[in-house]
Amino acid sequence: MAVDWTIIFPLIVGGLITFQGATSTVLGRIGGPAFATWFVFTVSILPALILFLVETKAGATVNFAQGAANAPWFSYFGGFMGPFVVWSVLTCVPEIGVNLCFSIQVSAQLFNALLSQHFGIIGVVKRDTSVGMIVGFTMTVAGVVVILIARLRSTQLVPVKDAESSTRSINASESTPESIEFLATDDSVVPDSLEKEHRQNEAPPKPAAISLLRYGFCILISVLSGMGESMQAGMNSTLGMHYGSAGFATLIVACVSFVPCSIAFAIEYVRRPTNFRKFRAETPWWCYPCGFVGFAVATMFSYLPQRLDSSVLMGAFVCAQVLSSLAADHFGWMELAVSRVTIMKAFGATLLIGGVIVMSVLN
Repeated sequence: MAVDWTIIFPLIVGGLITFQGATSTVLGRIGGPAFATWFVFTVSILPALILFLVETKAGATVNFAQGAANAPWFSYFGGFMGPFVVWSVLTCVPEIGVNLCFSIQVSAQLFNALLSQHFGIIGVVKRDTSVGMIVGFTMTVAGVVVILIARLRSTQLVPVKDAESSTRSINASESTPESIEFLATDDSVVPDSLEKEHRQNEAPPKPAAISLLRYGFCILISVLSGMGESMQAGMNSTLGMHYGSAGFATLIVACVSFVPCSIAFAIEYVRRPTNFRKFRAETPWWCYPCGFVGFAVATMFSYLPQRLDSSVLMGAFVCAQVLSSLAADHFGWMELAVSRVTIMKAFGATLLIGGVIVMSVLN
C-alpha cells in the first residue's frame, strides 16, 4: 500500500497524545482520575456526532442492517480501549514519567501489531512476520530497556513499607520551616538578599520514593494499555468497513467509551464528590480541549487503515509519541515533572525510533 499525504495525520495525532496525557494528569489531580477520564471522553462525543451526521447525511448512507449482520462482535468494543489508556496514563505518568510510560506503550503497540498481523486477528490482514520486523521490534525493546535504566538511575525504589514512611517523613520535613522567619510589619521588610541566599543554600529536593510493587504495576499497566491501543485500530477499521462508514465507527467508539467512564465517575463521586467550583477555578484553559484528542485518535483509526499500511500508520504514530513525550519530560511542559534528557535516555529513544523505522520499511 502506497504512502500518501495522509501520513501527516498520525504524526500530528501522535504528538497530541502527549498533550492529552499531560492535560488529563492535571485534570485528574484537580478533579480525580475517574472524573478526568469521563471529561475527556464526554468532550469527544459532540465532534464524533457532527462527523457522523455530515459524512452519512444524518445516517441516510449507512446500511445498518447489513452492518449489524456482518460486523464481528469484537469490532464494537474499540471504545473500551480509550478509557483504559487514559486511566493508565493518569496512573503511571506521575510515577514513572511521561516518556517511559509512552515508550513502554509504544513497544506494546508494536508487539500486538506483530501478533495481529502474523495471525490475522482483530481485523488485520494476515501476513508472515519478516526478519526485518523482528529486528526492528528487538531494537524498540532494547530502546525501552535503556530508557527504563536511565529512569531508574534517578528514581528511589524502596520496599512498600519504606516508601510509606519515606513519604511521611518528606511531608513532615516540608511542613517544618528550616529557615529564620522574618516577622514583617508596616515598618519592616524581609531582606531580599537573605531570602535569595537561603534559596541558594537549600539542598536540591530528593527524588520521591516509590515502592517496587507500584513501579512494576505501572510498567504492567503501560504494557496492557499499549496493546489495547493497538487493538483499537483493528476494531475501528473493521466496524467502519462493515457499516460502510468510518464516521459511524467513530461515533460508536465515542458512545461506548462514555459508558465505562460514566460508571467509574459515578462510583468516584459517591466516595468523594467532585468539587466543580475548584475545578473551574484551578483548571488551566489549555486542559479543556484534551477531549478532542480522543476523537482524533478514534477518527484516525477508523479512516487511515484504508489509506496507509498498518506498519506505516503505527510507525508514524509512535515516533511522534516518543519524540513529543521526550520533549515534554525534558522541559516540564504542561505542569509535568522535569526529567532532563540524558545521553542514555537519548540513546534509548534513538534505538526505539530506529526500530520503528526498520519495522515500517522492512515489513
